[in-house]
Amino acid sequence: MPVATTSPEETQRHDLKSLDGAFVELRSMTYGEWLHRRDMATKMAIEGDPRKRDSKVTIDAIQTETTLYEFSKCIVNHNLTDAQDKQLNLGERKDFSQLHPKIGEEISGYIGEMNIWESEQEELFTE
Repeated sequence: MPVATTSPEETQRHDLKSLDGAFVELRSMTYGEWLHRRDMATKMAIEGDPRKRDSKVTIDAIQTETTLYEFSKCIVNHNLTDAQDKQLNLGERKDFSQLHPKIGEEISGYIGEMNIWESEQEELFTE
């Protein structure tokens, strides 16, 4: 029968273009993790009485929390260090916050490529 689960052993290695000699090894999220990430991506709060003109809908994008969650779930291995040659734990806020933006964006892009399906890409494009 076809296996319908993700396997932590199935990973993809990416040599980073933004830093010579650097790599990350990533795994796909499970469906449950992916749904949780999607729930985190947009936080919606309705303030006031929706039947009155003064009501307000606020949508807060939680990019930092979502990306930190993605890094904690998807990064299996890497060789990225801080200035003291200590390996970064990119699932922890302290180390995650120190990461160079170009490197973080590149890793985030690879995670996105592994976890976005064509139907979701089409949906995002049409919104």
